[in-house]
Amino acid sequence: MGSIETNESIWVSKKISGTYHSKVALVSKGLSHIGTTLDPEYVGCSLIAIHNHSNQDVSLTPEIDTFATLVFH
Repeated sequence: MGSIETNESIWVSKKISGTYHSKVALVSKGLSHIGTTLDPEYVGCSLIAIHNHSNQDVSLTPEIDTFATLVFH
């Protein structure tokens, strides 16, 4: 298990929250995030815990590969 910190900082008001969802292409390779939420009034970068459930290495290239989607509520 590891963690990835995003390059982007975000700010949400007290009226907005969110959930993070793993991208299917990486889930099919065994990589998934540990379910987490974006709390109202959050400010800063996201730190997302991930786990590789396979016995194969999965490489991600910073600035190119995406592994999660943030959905705002």
